[in-house]
Formats: sequence, structure tokens, C-alpha cells
Amino acid sequence: MLARERICIENPRELTSEKLKSLLCLYAPLVSRSAVCLYQLLCLDDGQPKTIGDLLEVSLLSIEQFERDLKKLNEYRLVTTWQKEDSYLLVLESPLIRADFLRHEIYGRLLAREIGGDAFRRRCSEVRFPASHSAYQDVSARLDLSPLSAWNKALEAQYKPAREDTFAIDSLFDIQRFLREASTNLFPLSERTPQNLKAIASYADTFNISQDRMRILLDRSLREDRTLDIDKLKRLCMASMPQAEASAPGDYNVPCLRFLMNRQPNSEITPFDKKILDSLVNEYHLPPAVVNVLVEHALEVCDNRLYKNYVDPVAADLNRNGIKDPVKAKEYLNKEKKETPKPAAYKDVLPTYEPGRSSQPTQEEIDDFYKRWKK
Repeated sequence: MLARERICIENPRELTSEKLKSLLCLYAPLVSRSAVCLYQLLCLDDGQPKTIGDLLEVSLLSIEQFERDLKKLNEYRLVTTWQKEDSYLLVLESPLIRADFLRHEIYGRLLAREIGGDAFRRRCSEVRFPASHSAYQDVSARLDLSPLSAWNKALEAQYKPAREDTFAIDSLFDIQRFLREASTNLFPLSERTPQNLKAIASYADTFNISQDRMRILLDRSLREDRTLDIDKLKRLCMASMPQAEASAPGDYNVPCLRFLMNRQPNSEITPFDKKILDSLVNEYHLPPAVVNVLVEHALEVCDNRLYKNYVDPVAADLNRNGIKDPVKAKEYLNKEKKETPKPAAYKDVLPTYEPGRSSQPTQEEIDDFYKRWKK
């Protein structure tokens, strides 16, 4: 191996506390403490492309020690090494839990030979009869909260908005589960910014993208340098056509595209329909449930068609009035629908939405709309 050669690390495994105990207590005497530290360092990799020299700089190992430690990790199947020309792929494997390690025909014997019979029996006893803390007194140090004694309203005013902007994502999409199940190789930590996470949740809410499907689209949206092309992700989400899924009548807390598909089961969803939904969620900042109420309202008023020139001013009005609850949105739009009846003589003409208007559009207004619409 050479310091200038490229190296990529694949870490699909989760290092649980039980496996960490096995790594430190059972593997370490056989592979060396240095190799265990290298394995833990590899587990923390952020998925970014790097050279072997970069890894040596972080681990403080020489190239010779790195090769010896990696060989030991290979021998005990903690890491498998793959080579292609002048680049390497290290695939991390999960350590055996302590019970499986001690029962292993080869590993158990090697450990007993290395640490001696008495120490080996103690290791086995710890697994069969784990230590109980019931007879002990808790003498742990407690966190000193005195630094917060000077906390005041001004500091709270700075802290709370920053925290909410970073972590609070009000979405139907379970972003926390998505992050737990997405490895750092698939979704690098450097790309898990609040802006990217909010965009991912928003696209899932709008275009009915499942957890598994989002992982696939996210992988296709990463550039060669492992940065996220958020515009490409949006295009892929818009191009994706999920299967229709039934939802309970009156349930507005579903992804917008799914709601529209259920309301128009015999109609094809067009790219133009998707652009309208996208603008309602991401430009007018309406929650998916409120968007679904608006879609239902627009389809009833406009003969089961979704017109941008109609929904845009309605969405702007909802946003201007701060309506974020579907029940309030439904009450508001029902009230406006009663005050603005649809012209009976012109079924194919888009009604003009004006809050509070009680009269029908004039023939001149209808002609003017046709001229603008045909352009």
C-alpha cells in the first residue's frame, strides 16, 4: 500500500454496546489494541473519498503499522479488503457477540491460548452470569448545572429559534428513521444539513416517496465528490410515480400526490400537476394537509381540474392568513366557496378567485382570461 493510493470505506454495520464489549475484551488480545483502535476509527468514517495518507494522518499510524493492523482485522473477518488498480475498498464486518466468540471453535481456542485458562474461564463466566449492580451504591459524578444559573430570556431568545430551525421538521416523512437507516456511505454526515433534511422531507410529503425509494433516489443524486445535488433529487422525486394507495375518506394527513391520485383515480397525473403541488408546499409553505384541503376545494370548484391560476391566489391567501390547520382551512375555503359561486353558463371557464367576492365574473373578465390562458 502507498500513502497516495485512494481508499473508500463501507460501513453498513452498527457497532452496538454488546459488540463493542466483544471487540475490546475478546478481539483485542488477539488482534492488538492498535488494530481495535483502527477498526473503531474506520467505523467513524464519514464516507468521503480519501487517500491512505489521509487515514494515516488521522490514526497517527505509520504505513507499516497500518498494514499490520489491517492484516489482523482481515484475519479475524472484521474487515475485508478489496483492490482495484491503485484504489482500495475496506468493507467493515460486525464483530461476533461475546457468547458466539467464546463458542467459536477457532477464536475461543486462540483466546484461551493467549490469555490463559483462568482468564478465559472468567470471560465465559461474565457471559453466563453477568455482573449485577443491585448491591452497589451509585457514586457517579453529577452534571454541574451552575453555569446555567445566569441563563436569561435574552439567551433563550437566541437559543430556541436556532434549535428549532436546526432540528424541528414538521413532516409526514419520518426523517429520524430515515437517518437511522441510511449509512454514512449512502448519506454522508457532511450533507445532513438542516436545509437538505427539510428538502428531503418536503419532497417525500409532496410526491409520496417512501423511505426505501428515497434512499435509492438519494444515492442517484450524489455527485462524484459525495455532495448532494438537491436539484437533481427534486427532479427524480417529481419523475417518480408511486403506486396508488388508498386512504380513509377525510384523511388529509397523507402525501399530496397520493391524495390527488385518490381524488382522480381515472385520470393521469401530469408533470404540470406535480409542479402545482410542489409550488404549494415549497413556495407557499403550506403543510401537506392544508394543500390537500385546497386540492379538494379546487377540484370541486373547477370541474375536477387543477388550475395553477386558481390555486395560486388561494394558496397565497391561506398563507397570508397564517392558516396551517386543515380544519380551519376547510372552514375558510367553504366560506369563500359560498360567497363566490361558480358561473353556471361557463363550465370550462376557470372561476376567478377573489376573497370576499359575492358576484360572478363578467363576460369581459371571462374573455380576458381566455386570451391570457391561450398564450
